[in-house]
Amino acid sequence: MTRHLNWHSAACTHGGKVRPCNEDGYFNHSPAGLWAVADGLGGYQNGDVASRMVIEACSSLTDSESAAPLPLEQRQLALHRVLERVNRHLGCEKTLDGSQAIGSTVVALLLSPEGNAVCLWAGDSRCYLLRRRRLYQITRDHSLVQRLIEQKRINRREADSHPQRHVLTRAIGGAPELALETVELELERGDRLLLCTDGLYRELSEEQMVAGLCQDTPGAAVTHLATRVLHGPATDNLTALAVFVS
Repeated sequence: MTRHLNWHSAACTHGGKVRPCNEDGYFNHSPAGLWAVADGLGGYQNGDVASRMVIEACSSLTDSESAAPLPLEQRQLALHRVLERVNRHLGCEKTLDGSQAIGSTVVALLLSPEGNAVCLWAGDSRCYLLRRRRLYQITRDHSLVQRLIEQKRINRREADSHPQRHVLTRAIGGAPELALETVELELERGDRLLLCTDGLYRELSEEQMVAGLCQDTPGAAVTHLATRVLHGPATDNLTALAVFVS
């Protein structure tokens, strides 16, 4: 018998305690099985515009929903196409002083009732999976320090304090051709997923993230996680989006 999974979700974003503008954004649409988180590139003017364009592109995919949703593969292709259009548009934009392109990270999740899921991303916003109280990082950061770690030139502890820890190797608007990385997943009842920006995960230990995702509802989970970050210095914008599979 074909299994049929249900899910519910919640999201929150906060500007943090230091930055004057929140350049994070999210798209939370459980009926379509589509979620996304974006982070305008830190320090770039109009980063909030870039992240908003990413989120609006995701939203456009639900504007003409039909009674019979498209197969997951077709939805993935459609998402890739709209993000490519944003990438081309942002590649033509410049900051006010003309020195740098405007860009954004993205991490997106597509889910089907059969339990098949696809995660796509560019940059260092992340997707985590909590299964039977064990936390897995699904995404791999597209960043300079991650590359140095993989080359065994630094370790993860050194990466946390590296002076170029915020330098990305991929982003929406970062290159003429968009390079999204993709992971396919088979989800189970009880799985819990978290999409988040670096302003959230950099401030939390693995134990704190697990505790947040073990809350009773997605709304309680994202509130718990954001509150934990805001108890600290919260020097960056932060966004959390939780999806609970039942």
